[in-house]
Amino acid sequence: MAAYILRRLLWGVLVLLGVSIITFITAFAIPSDPARLVAGPHATPAVLRAIRAADGLDQPLPVQYLRYLLHLLQGNLGFSYQLQQDVLPSIAARLPATAVLALAGVCFELAIGLPIGMMAALHHQRAADRLGVVMALIGFSMPPFVLGNLLLLVFAFDWSIFPLGGADQPFSIVLPALTLGLGGAAWYSRLLRATLVDILRMDYMRTAMAKGMTWRRAVIRHGLRNAAGPVVTQFGLDLAYFLGGVVVVEIVFAWPGVGQLAYNAILNNDINLVMGTVLIAAVFVVLANILVDIVQGLLDPRIRLG
Repeated sequence: MAAYILRRLLWGVLVLLGVSIITFITAFAIPSDPARLVAGPHATPAVLRAIRAADGLDQPLPVQYLRYLLHLLQGNLGFSYQLQQDVLPSIAARLPATAVLALAGVCFELAIGLPIGMMAALHHQRAADRLGVVMALIGFSMPPFVLGNLLLLVFAFDWSIFPLGGADQPFSIVLPALTLGLGGAAWYSRLLRATLVDILRMDYMRTAMAKGMTWRRAVIRHGLRNAAGPVVTQFGLDLAYFLGGVVVVEIVFAWPGVGQLAYNAILNNDINLVMGTVLIAAVFVVLANILVDIVQGLLDPRIRLG
């Protein structure tokens, strides 16, 4: 197990290195001048040249990347000219809000999607199954920005049940988390339905009931346990994706998280801040994949890690 984890961590480092290279090249491919962001729109050419020389922006791109990589190895993600502070503290200050939204969104996904998927599987090819298919199709086809604005219009503007946005009130989390949850619940419902339908047809299910086990107990003990693998995988990936910052949802609801920070950084061409948010998101995804594989091995003895 230890060798497997070490090997996955090494691969994770290579993935993060590739992400940093792609993000760095993409950021500098944008036709804009970071020095102009520092000096302002009325800066003279001499001032701009001085800033480029001081920050190394006049050096070749490979040299700039190697310098950035050296700082990154020291835990320094650079300086945000937009916020006038270091990138790492800026992201750390927004991360708790994104973590709360991510956890709430995943809870809504599981609470809505798993019962619908189980109901559809247990009533395969019946009315409950068809209703679950319709609900999943609606969830698949509804973009988050459309769903979020509809929820705001109905429950915040018309009925005034929840706040219009921000994170100042305790119930501010409900609508953005529900926006995440309704979209993700469609995936969980279809995933659990497809997996559980196949499992219920297996020979060991019939053998368990032939030995005197009731249908309900066989479903809980054997069916759901064997169907948990894909759900755990999707859960880990969703949580990592949400922790990286759900940009659209945070913008719609003015949620002060990492996603909104990344969006503002892109608008202002704050290269260090853009790279910092992308790398943090990539770290969460890599760690989530490793944790999911470990949990899968613990849940299913047939899986031999490595």
